[in-house]
Amino acid sequence: MPISRDAWLFPAWMRPPAVHAVVTRRDGPGVSRPPFGRFNLGLHGGERADRVNRNRRLVQQALDLPSAVCWLHQVHGCVVAEPETLSIDTLPQADAAVS
Repeated sequence: MPISRDAWLFPAWMRPPAVHAVVTRRDGPGVSRPPFGRFNLGLHGGERADRVNRNRRLVQQALDLPSAVCWLHQVHGCVVAEPETLSIDTLPQADAAVS
């Protein structure tokens, strides 16, 4: 499914050419149902896992990422996940990640 660039927020900030950033929107082109918006990417909020995982695959496909995304369990704190804790099979509890 092609996704319009209007479905994403691309920050306009000075960065090295190899650094990229994108912000997803809950009203994006996903498969979630209310009350989760359409593009819920969080597994810990009560949404069906199959819908969240489909939305996550849409992110990878739409942005043409070379591999799966390493997601976080966001805790609204000050923890930053280190590279050795990142994996597509685990969800570190953190609010940011360094890679």
